Amino acid sequence: MEEEDKSIDLSVWAYCAGVFDFDHLQGRVYYSPQGHVENFTSSDIVRYLCSDLAMVPCELVTAKYLADPKTDEVFAYFKLKPPTSDDDPNEETCCRETIRSADGFIKVLDQSDVTNPGECTISAACLGADKVLPKEDTLLSIHDIHSQEWKLKHTYDSTLELHKFTDGWDRFVLTKQLSPGDSLVFVKTRVGLTIGIRRVTVPGSASVDSFFHYPTRVNDVHGGQKLIRTGKGLLSVEALGEALAKSQIGRPFDVVYYPHVGSSSFVLDRERVYNAIWNVTWPPGMKVRKWVMVKDQLRVICHEGSVISSIKKDKDWYGSPWRQLQVNWDKKYGSVEEFVNFWEVEPVPEPVSGKKRKLGDMTATQATTTGQTGQTMPDLILIKE
Repeated sequence: MEEEDKSIDLSVWAYCAGVFDFDHLQGRVYYSPQGHVENFTSSDIVRYLCSDLAMVPCELVTAKYLADPKTDEVFAYFKLKPPTSDDDPNEETCCRETIRSADGFIKVLDQSDVTNPGECTISAACLGADKVLPKEDTLLSIHDIHSQEWKLKHTYDSTLELHKFTDGWDRFVLTKQLSPGDSLVFVKTRVGLTIGIRRVTVPGSASVDSFFHYPTRVNDVHGGQKLIRTGKGLLSVEALGEALAKSQIGRPFDVVYYPHVGSSSFVLDRERVYNAIWNVTWPPGMKVRKWVMVKDQLRVICHEGSVISSIKKDKDWYGSPWRQLQVNWDKKYGSVEEFVNFWEVEPVPEPVSGKKRKLGDMTATQATTTGQTGQTMPDLILIKE
């Protein structure tokens, strides 16, 4: 972790991770072996080996939110310590604080952006671009997620409402090894404009080394190096097995989480999980909602549905609450996984004064109060340090 241990603006990290309800964890947490496996592999063999492991209460010793120095992919590093007889069971968890979100937008690169000599075009279809990019021709100083500065010439066509990067763009594309389908996450931070990267994944690329090991780069036929686009960074079955084993015998262990839009963290705020499981009943027919980030935009959508069951019939994760809540979702805003975690959804409040609720695109503040529509990135929910 030494070469990667550089602090990153948490709002940039969350935007690149594709999460909006972001727990900056501290204190008492739960470690979910099943969630760890899900983040690592879809192998039925590995799932079977840990199917009967329960969630492990832990003390979070270290939490670092980082980015891979070679690919710019964000990840989280956690050092966890299972409880011992000397721990204080009455130790309080941390309170939450709301961190205001920054302006930003996402640009999904197409073929012309990476093959057209020295040019990247950003249209009005990229919601939020006009709040971040100037409407004039100028030389922009932009930082990547590691705070390295890049000089890009910016031009603006007021007739077509187009922003373009020209001089300096070729060097950025080649250095970052960008490909069509990669997403650039532009965020306005305290140091200026910052660019993060969400890499498009390539199915089957994990087989270059072995089924379970995901190298960041491998040598290509020309003697150089190319990216291995698995979305899982540097993970191995050995590291997974070590974490699972140590968690069950009460020894400290390390885990790494590579997030993406729609993924679920396996290191969880203990109070949040406890409240969702023990302080809320989930009867069949109950109306629930779940907030998810739109994949290619910095905004969230609210999905509604009805509870089918709170016990998964096939018992993939026997003894664990992981993805035990079965929901029949309204498909109006796209698909959502049928089985979800209790702590990732919330009961739908009753309408006020008989008025029908209006749900769809929302900010976080609107989502928790008025239920009215909007198009901006929500506030990030953090745990106060």
